[in-house]
Amino acid sequence: QEITDERNLIQRAENDLLTGVLNKKTMEEKIIKSLSGIKGNTRQIFFMIDLDNFKNVNDKLGHIVGDKAIVDTAKRLSDIFKNNAYVGRLGGDEFAVLVKYDAFDDESLLEFIRKKADHVCEVNRRTYSNGEIDVSITSSVGVAIAPDQATDFETLYKMADKALYKSKNGGKNCYHIYQ
Repeated sequence: QEITDERNLIQRAENDLLTGVLNKKTMEEKIIKSLSGIKGNTRQIFFMIDLDNFKNVNDKLGHIVGDKAIVDTAKRLSDIFKNNAYVGRLGGDEFAVLVKYDAFDDESLLEFIRKKADHVCEVNRRTYSNGEIDVSITSSVGVAIAPDQATDFETLYKMADKALYKSKNGGKNCYHIYQ
């Protein structure tokens, strides 16, 4: 019973209580550790995902529906990134994913990123309703690549964040890879 209780405490400390994915602090710790162990052709791709129009879900449909949108997003991201990945909620309607990919060439790496980012945008295009009001959301995605563009968490985060805001300012519901 003590071991079970201890595991539950650790899980609650490491995971976001609403969604069950990693919380911001744990996500950062895991990424820092992961970046320190990059070897060979392995790339670590950092995706930042922000829901577009999420404020309207809360404002027009209420926080219960807003919470459902957050939980739905975490589930969809976890489904897309099942292997070699960390999925976390940074706060509010912002999520992050770090996924490892063994890249043999730049073309296969970019194709992998495109497929994943397109899939994220596709599954996050949805509408919530209370029967009278419909609110549609999408997602904007920013991507940065380690070790090509950065080898430390802070720099990788800043690069993905800049790419995310390029997506936001470029019409939303799209992704950008940091250049």
